[in-house]
Amino acid sequence: MKKLITLLVLLLVLLNCNTNDDKQKRKNQQTALIGYFLGCQFTSNNSLFVDPYYYRYANDRTQYRYLVLGNSTEDIACNSFEGYKGPETGCFPVSGNKLPDMESQLCVLNTLNPDAIIVSTMGGNDLLAQVENEEIIRRGKSFVDAVDKKFPNAIKIFVKVHVTRVDHANANRGKTNSEISAYAISKGWKVVDPDSCIQVDSEGRALQSYLLDAIHPNSSTAFCIKNKIKSEYGVNF
Repeated sequence: MKKLITLLVLLLVLLNCNTNDDKQKRKNQQTALIGYFLGCQFTSNNSLFVDPYYYRYANDRTQYRYLVLGNSTEDIACNSFEGYKGPETGCFPVSGNKLPDMESQLCVLNTLNPDAIIVSTMGGNDLLAQVENEEIIRRGKSFVDAVDKKFPNAIKIFVKVHVTRVDHANANRGKTNSEISAYAISKGWKVVDPDSCIQVDSEGRALQSYLLDAIHPNSSTAFCIKNKIKSEYGVNF
């Protein structure tokens, strides 16, 4: 009865949204509504609800051996680079994801007992949004704990935030990478440093030839990082 009343109230609000502000409120309320009935607490404006992510992910009940999570770095690699993911791999990254989004999206995943989970990147969009370093570190630790709780038996691997052509991200990623890595390692996670896959210029920015744009690894760089995961930890997703 309580859920039914909540549903009716939210539907009434949604039906009375007309302005742009109302439409944004409606999007947030839809997010909350879906989360409520799934037993999830989604962040507002969660990128999961940008088509086609949510319905594709929520309806995928394949029991994958490997799960790939993250943001646009993996979204592009999984969906644009031929041969990047194997037949036993489920790719569930969402472009635009920050760490709290990634944490809240865990409840949508239907694979129960994967062998390994690969996360890339750990806080890249948080850095691009110039979130304070200490908050990014807090978010990263919270995400690590949430993954451990949902998948206690899986091998967990994350890729540090790679060098880009964005100065703020480059200047701050060392601290966030170091702190989150130390915490994750203390919890039994494996960590991959992608920097050997990307050469930099005299100002410490990634050479454009290693990227698609100012941020995202191109195919050769993505496969280099994937091969590091395989060579260092034996996980060939």
